[in-house]
Amino acid sequence: MIHDFQISITSMQEDAPFFIASTASEEKDVLSMTAIGGYMLYLQNTSVTRVIEVKKITASVSTPGAVLRWTKNVTIGDVDNTILQPPVSISGPEVSDAICYKWNGIENGIVGISEGVKVDAYILDIGYTSIMINATLGRFDNMALHFKHPEGMPDFTCGIKFSYRDIDVQETENAGN
Repeated sequence: MIHDFQISITSMQEDAPFFIASTASEEKDVLSMTAIGGYMLYLQNTSVTRVIEVKKITASVSTPGAVLRWTKNVTIGDVDNTILQPPVSISGPEVSDAICYKWNGIENGIVGISEGVKVDAYILDIGYTSIMINATLGRFDNMALHFKHPEGMPDFTCGIKFSYRDIDVQETENAGN
């Protein structure tokens, strides 16, 4: 399924206290996408007692037509062209049980990620887009954001907002089956 989005700005959600971003570094404010594109952001739940509830994907591009695809449970090998990115706590001292990688701007995205289950894709317009997704990453599940642009090499940023929920007894029992 591909969605065509115009600019959609929504406010930060109180129930999503963690955020990871492709450009949360002092080196660069934005990244320039290569013509080939690639995986730009990776998030994995490493908690055995909590699930991650992904609330929102954010993206901003300098030219229209970029395709943002999010994929669940990709296969990850020896990663390269990455920066290990701890999630930022928006609303306090809570600590995240997640592994996060962001692309470092070298070559064509994060190396070492193979296809998983393609969940959704979005065609982006110029500027900021906020996509509410309400997806769950169970124990050791992961997700990755992939960007590709049909023409040129636009500047872009992307992010994932998420929170945690404790796993209840029934979920734990079902996970063992």
